[in-house]
Amino acid sequence: MRDAGAARRYATAIVELAVEAGSEADVLSDLTTWDTLLTGEGSELFHVLSSPVFSVEERRAVMAAFAEKLGTSDLVVRFLSLLIDRERFGAMHEVVRFVTDDLDARAGRMRVQVRSAVALDAGMRDELAAAFAKATGKTIVLEAEVEPELLGGVVARLGSKVYDASLRTRLQELKHRLIHAQAPAEA
Repeated sequence: MRDAGAARRYATAIVELAVEAGSEADVLSDLTTWDTLLTGEGSELFHVLSSPVFSVEERRAVMAAFAEKLGTSDLVVRFLSLLIDRERFGAMHEVVRFVTDDLDARAGRMRVQVRSAVALDAGMRDELAAAFAKATGKTIVLEAEVEPELLGGVVARLGSKVYDASLRTRLQELKHRLIHAQAPAEA
């Protein structure tokens, strides 16, 4: 789906139903599980569920089989069926992103993506979460991933802001300053 507005409308609908049912956490968990399943190695499943090559009935049957194995809630199963019926399953990732943002905002949560050269220990994760919580006044959900190319330090993304304290960036800045530094005047 190229129309972000349509993805937003579907996300708003499932969020309203989840709030009405008091099942926000379950819906978010189920949709996140499906989103993870459909990306990466699960992309074949995504292509089957979003492809018009297969009939709506075939796609719904495949989705239902996976939903049963995953223990997906009835509300999310009905929602996924609606996306299949309306040929909107291709927007699943975007819908999940909008649902996550909406439910996080309602709950006073903010997600921070942190990349580091090595895996962060629990103490460092807690320290980073506490610092961002203090700065934002929100509950922080830290999403950490390892990126060895950083060499050291961390890069954190909080909304549209990026905080880069990586060794790679510092070395690039030093290289830039050395290249562009004026040579000292000779006596």
